[in-house]
Amino acid sequence: IARIVERNAPNAPDFAYIPCIVRGKTKNTEADAMKEYEDLIDGNLFNRNKSDAERAKELQMKKRILEKRKQNGERIPGKILTLLASEMNISPHQAKKLDTINRKASDSVKKAFEQGELSTDAAFELSRTDTETQDEALKQLETEPSKTAKAVRTAIQKQHQEKEKQHEKSVSK
Repeated sequence: IARIVERNAPNAPDFAYIPCIVRGKTKNTEADAMKEYEDLIDGNLFNRNKSDAERAKELQMKKRILEKRKQNGERIPGKILTLLASEMNISPHQAKKLDTINRKASDSVKKAFEQGELSTDAAFELSRTDTETQDEALKQLETEPSKTAKAVRTAIQKQHQEKEKQHEKSVSK
C-alpha cells in the first residue's frame, strides 16, 4: 500500500481507509490453525495455472482438513471429493483420479508425476496396481519418449505376465 501511495502521490487520500481483515499470529486451537491453512490454500487456488501435480497436493491438503473437521463433529454436507472438486473448479472424476494418485501411487510414481514425466492419466493407471508393479512398469517406461496412459497399461500388462510366468515356474518345480 505504501508503494501505491508513493507511485500515486496525488491519489494518496484515496488510500486513507483500506478495508482488510487482520488476524493474530498466534493460533489458539488446532481448528484455528487448520482454518488459516485452508484459507491460505483457497486464496491461492486461482492465482495461476497449476499443474495437476500441484492440484493433487492441494486436494490432498484440503481433504485432510475436511476429514479432520468432520472428525471434530462438524457436519460436512455431501461427499468430500465432490465438494472439493467443486471448490477447486475441477470435475469430480478428475478429483477422484488425483485422490487415487495421492493415496496409492508409489513414491517413484509421485515423483515422476510431480516432475511432469507422467500425465495424470498415466499416473492414475499406475496407481491402480500394487507399488512393486508400479515401480517396475515405470522402470520399463524409462526409454519411452512419451509415457502415455496406453504405454503404461501395456507396461503393467507386461509386468503381470512376467509375474504369472514366475509363479508358474515356482509351482511347477
